[in-house]
Amino acid sequence: MSIADVRKVFADFMGWGDGDLMAIEFALAAYLATFLPGHIEPPWAVLVSPPSTGKSEISRALWHYPRTVARSTITTNGFVSGLVDPQNPNEDKSLLAELQGGKVLVVEDFTTVLSRPDSDVRKLIGELRSAFQGEFGHHSGSRGLKQYKVILGCLFCCTPILDLWMRE
Repeated sequence: MSIADVRKVFADFMGWGDGDLMAIEFALAAYLATFLPGHIEPPWAVLVSPPSTGKSEISRALWHYPRTVARSTITTNGFVSGLVDPQNPNEDKSLLAELQGGKVLVVEDFTTVLSRPDSDVRKLIGELRSAFQGEFGHHSGSRGLKQYKVILGCLFCCTPILDLWMRE
């Protein structure tokens, strides 16, 4: 499927014009740049627009690709978990474990993340930033030290609340 085909699908489905379709190209460019050979840092992209303007539709178009880890939203506890399943004690249920091996994290509703208590948001953003640097270590009382190696591209969808949060 070419970019022209993708644009046509969104134009027909959403009734979008050329200006609206640029958001699709932005999202695809950010997604694909994660896998360019020789890149130094994978991109992080944020689609910011008011509610009900098509951000979810753009992000969901990427959900079923093999190198996509998609979530409606994310939490600090789920990103790096110390939880140990007694049935499978070696299985890591953390979102970060899924992101190993060069993946793109697509979060449909980052607005929900920013609506949480400030300390939770700052903790999650700190953990994301550490993971972005390629290696992440986490210690919990039940699991001990767990090391992760990741190449982490991100596509977050958010309302303009992002602008308010960044000013605070």
